[in-house]
Amino acid sequence: MNLTELEYVVEVERSGSISGAAKKLFVAQPNLSKAIKNLEEEFHILIFERTSKGVVTTSEGRVFLQRAKKVLQEVAVLKGEEQSAEKVRLKVSVPRASYITYAFTKCINEILPDKTGRINFEECSSTKAISNILSLKYGLGVIRYEEKYEEYFQDFLKLKGLSGEILDAFDYRLLVSAESPLAGMDEISGQDLEPCIEIVHGDIKIPGEEYLDLLSEELGHENVGKKIYVYERGSQFDLLTLVPNTYMWVSPMPVKILERYQVVEKRCTCAARNVKDVLIWKSGHKKSEEERLFVATLKSTIEEMRAKN
Repeated sequence: MNLTELEYVVEVERSGSISGAAKKLFVAQPNLSKAIKNLEEEFHILIFERTSKGVVTTSEGRVFLQRAKKVLQEVAVLKGEEQSAEKVRLKVSVPRASYITYAFTKCINEILPDKTGRINFEECSSTKAISNILSLKYGLGVIRYEEKYEEYFQDFLKLKGLSGEILDAFDYRLLVSAESPLAGMDEISGQDLEPCIEIVHGDIKIPGEEYLDLLSEELGHENVGKKIYVYERGSQFDLLTLVPNTYMWVSPMPVKILERYQVVEKRCTCAARNVKDVLIWKSGHKKSEEERLFVATLKSTIEEMRAKN
């Protein structure tokens, strides 16, 4: 027996069916069936009776589930995480990426009608996201790095006891105002960008014993004199739409965001920057229902953007 199996059978009782519980837990149905079978064999009881409409809890199953719920409540208290069914458990740190914010808003619209509680959503650098996970202030984070630094980041995550899952790999695109001369070009070269002003997120660093500042080496191109460094995501859209001849390197964006801010994505023939977004969490961390929903929504948003392209 393990706590995960107990959580599974409790959710099966709450949902009234294995398929319904699997959907809520974001796990495969065979995993739930196996958990039920393991517990029934270990304790020599029948917890559920299967019917054409779902599952029905037996009398001995009800006694077992009452005790299982008490065990889970006691574990939550020991962890300092006593939770009510009405409390939201979602704290994430992410890069300033519009597709992540878009996924987050969709997730929140599903959570909030039925639950209350505090939700933390911090847009920050990868180093801050890692720090938030290590300090246990946040359950999930998303970090972004260029592929040439992948070995470094993977070694660092392993050293710090963090697990990771690649969400997406992409080349940066140019983001410009729909009114910009660049928006009408079929093909943009590095030379076309020379008279323009680049907007740059100013806090991108590599984690280590001492953080290595990448601004002078990695961000943007050779025209160092024509840059605006920003530290808040909202300001980038104001600058793009109100300051002529500005552009920004970004991850792919949902169509609704492009339309809302009247901006367009453009590809450039100059050197591509191969980038990965990676979901991270503390090894051993068990994702809450809200965290699993956020991850599922994030992945579906990525698929939505791939279909766009």
